[in-house]
Amino acid sequence: MEELNLTGLCAAANTLVFIGIGFFWVIKLDYFFGACVKRIILFVGLALLLTSFFIPHFTYAAIVGLLSGTVIWGSTEMEDQEERSESGVFPDNPNKYCNKKKSQGILFTSKKLKKNGTK
Repeated sequence: MEELNLTGLCAAANTLVFIGIGFFWVIKLDYFFGACVKRIILFVGLALLLTSFFIPHFTYAAIVGLLSGTVIWGSTEMEDQEERSESGVFPDNPNKYCNKKKSQGILFTSKKLKKNGTK
């Protein structure tokens, strides 16, 4: 009798966990920082992806690759999350990092909001 290959089950379980955690951290990052950190998150995701290329064990490389995909996807969700919090779907923090920098004229957080002419 051959052994069962549990790699797919392990990858599926990790994907569920990463997506679940991804929802949480996108909301929290938007609450404390705002969408201005999306480039940093994208960089972290790409760094994880590059790291997965150099991990010799297939299962661990797949897990890090799945995590990188979740982080990269989360970086694309930051502006949408900012809009959801500003519309009242999620709590909005008026003292978040991006608002402080925006009021100082250092950065603008959302291209979509800039197009609409609001905030």
